[in-house]
Amino acid sequence: MITLFSLYWPSILAAALSAAALSMAGAFLATRQAGVQTLAVSQAAGLGVSLGMLIVLLYFENTHVEHTVLPLLLGLFTSALGFISTEWIARRSHSPTIVYLCAFALFWGLSQLFTGFFPIVEKHATALYFGDIVTLTRGESYFFMLLASFSLLYFLLSWRKQAERAFFSAILEERVTIYHPVDLFFYLIALLLICFSVQLLGLLFTISALFLPTAIYSFSPAIGVKTHILRITKASALAASIGFSLSLIESRFLTTPLITIVLAIIPLTHLFVEKKIFKCN
Repeated sequence: MITLFSLYWPSILAAALSAAALSMAGAFLATRQAGVQTLAVSQAAGLGVSLGMLIVLLYFENTHVEHTVLPLLLGLFTSALGFISTEWIARRSHSPTIVYLCAFALFWGLSQLFTGFFPIVEKHATALYFGDIVTLTRGESYFFMLLASFSLLYFLLSWRKQAERAFFSAILEERVTIYHPVDLFFYLIALLLICFSVQLLGLLFTISALFLPTAIYSFSPAIGVKTHILRITKASALAASIGFSLSLIESRFLTTPLITIVLAIIPLTHLFVEKKIFKCN
């Protein structure tokens, strides 16, 4: 068992840092009213990654397609295209949420049609949705550590500005412009996190880490933005570490689904204990 942990510690740390960074990005996306749009963008990234996998399989004969650069580049391109197109259409619609849900359904349909038409991609497409953090290479783990650490540092240093932009959006009851420097850099970092996470960690891990902690902690009594950020960051990192470790101890547990469950259990337990303590006082 000690041997397993010594072998997988870079992957465990990468998963913990990635979950923390994604949860913080998800909190700011939710306050910017971009939560549903993120589902569509993530699905668009998955479509691009699947296309990249097909090209690698057909022309480069590389069976380890999840660990190649081309799927990532196409994922970045399609997610950026999905973001720009949904942003443009939503700003001209009376119901942006419906636009994002329709885009999500469209990208999902295209992905299923694509993988069904090219069976060679189907196995890799399944891995794309559920992910398998255990298969991360050392190099990918170290890269994720750097990307997630940089993202966390930026979010922690700029959380006041991010909160101000979200407040501005709430007051005007509309989405903030992406042309503001704060918004532009935030969306760029969020896009990079989502694309790398979708390709290497899977769509389930990405969406769960983005929104589960924020959604559950939103039921907490009124707290400040900083407290909320610290809560979701610590809960996400802890959940990824525990979920990954438990899957190593019991091999029948699938890593990503287990992390998702733990991502829900930790905030719920925290809120339950907090409520009981509050009643006692």
